[in-house]
Amino acid sequence: MRTTFALSMLLCSVACDGQGDRVILSTPANYSRPLLCPDGEHILYTDKNTVRKGDDKSYKPEIFVTDWSGTAPRKLGSGYAVDCWKDPATGKVWVYAVENLKTGKALALFAQRLVRFPLDQPEQRERVFEDSKLSPDNIQLSSCGTMASGMAPWPHAGLIEMKEGAEFSKVSFGCWTSLSPDDSGLMWVLQGNHREVKMLADRGAETWSLQINGHPAMKGGEMYHPRWSNHPSIIAVTGPYIKPPGVSGSVVNKGGAVADVYLGRLSRDARSVESW
Repeated sequence: MRTTFALSMLLCSVACDGQGDRVILSTPANYSRPLLCPDGEHILYTDKNTVRKGDDKSYKPEIFVTDWSGTAPRKLGSGYAVDCWKDPATGKVWVYAVENLKTGKALALFAQRLVRFPLDQPEQRERVFEDSKLSPDNIQLSSCGTMASGMAPWPHAGLIEMKEGAEFSKVSFGCWTSLSPDDSGLMWVLQGNHREVKMLADRGAETWSLQINGHPAMKGGEMYHPRWSNHPSIIAVTGPYIKPPGVSGSVVNKGGAVADVYLGRLSRDARSVESW
């Protein structure tokens, strides 16, 4: 699918500027996973550069950064950007990305390794973690940067310990993992019905379910792309995805014609969405 890059696709944004939806990049391409930089002034995005040969899809992803006007996008190099993190100790902004996306027929993406580089020095790449089937959906760092949510491989969901010889610890099964942007360690995993997430505290020692399709406009439909914002109380989801009659297979690429972006505010104990 070749799509334009619109403000409404920015799932990490907590506040709107009152200008409404507008196109940032008008040239169609395989844009994917827009991410706000910590300064709120710049946007990271990836052009997947998908090549189709029969049923197989191969990728040559490239990472770019631009501003809210879409002026002069700057290429940062190859890879698929998954998160942008500011080191609280040094103030340095790091881009985390996966490399070597696998060729195949699957809707889901798999990569071989996780790397990072300074936003202002993209040539200085560091290898963080390696796995033959690392999912980019959804790697998200804690505030201190010592851990990240992830799947390796899907549907094995867990935490990546950001240390020398980074390790993956499986805590559950599902998809679209997300980690609270503070240092609480609270994590979720989207469940198979795509209507709720499994919340995991203390590395899975305590769990509970959180419904993410409770807004009346969601009409009980499936929801996708759940992600914590840069504030532990604010989350974002897209939907509802409702499969047309007679259509089989995954609903995410067939039933999203009426999908919107929703921001939700979690209750203090993160056991419910108190408002949308």
